[in-house]
Amino acid sequence: NEFPTMGAPDDAHHQDDGDNMSFHELLMQQVGEYELNEHEQAILEYLIGSLDDDGMLRTPLYQIEDELDIYQGIRTNQQEMEKILAILQEFEPFGVGARNLCECLLIQAKHKEDLPMRKQLITMFSQYADEFVQKHWDVIKRKMKLSEGELSAMKRSITRLNPRPGNSVGSLPQESARTIVPDFRIQVDDNNEVMFQICETGIPALQMSDD
Repeated sequence: NEFPTMGAPDDAHHQDDGDNMSFHELLMQQVGEYELNEHEQAILEYLIGSLDDDGMLRTPLYQIEDELDIYQGIRTNQQEMEKILAILQEFEPFGVGARNLCECLLIQAKHKEDLPMRKQLITMFSQYADEFVQKHWDVIKRKMKLSEGELSAMKRSITRLNPRPGNSVGSLPQESARTIVPDFRIQVDDNNEVMFQICETGIPALQMSDD
């Protein structure tokens, strides 16, 4: 019942350019490909600036709407914000501007016409997002009336999608290979007792003076 391991997209249209520019610069370069007025372009650029490093938009649109009004003097509404966000979600790498995992994968599936089991994946990400996130594959199989082979094929196709589209652009090799060390570990013994262990790696030695 584990998630398939999802990797980078098979075909990143701007990948060559992305090696020489930041993720933010790559998106800003694509703004000019759309016919927008000054007002719409300002909103789009602010949305780009609101993205997390992995390309996801985790700040609610209503909050961004307030920020635009307060900090930029730009008045907008939820309908216009949704319209501009839909434009951002057309940018490459596909999946940027998504507000959650399923929306990110759904955007990619819609754009990858050669993706095996594409229609089924689109249905799952749009109609059975909760079941997918909770890894209820048996429920998905039953509701979508899939065979075991079709379900396996869907899982393989998911590995061709990228849950963090922003990370595939503009990263230096040393940044990509950087190791993340946790602050502590949690272990459960045979008696189901939970134990916490501090990870001492990288923690400087501390001494207390007699005073």
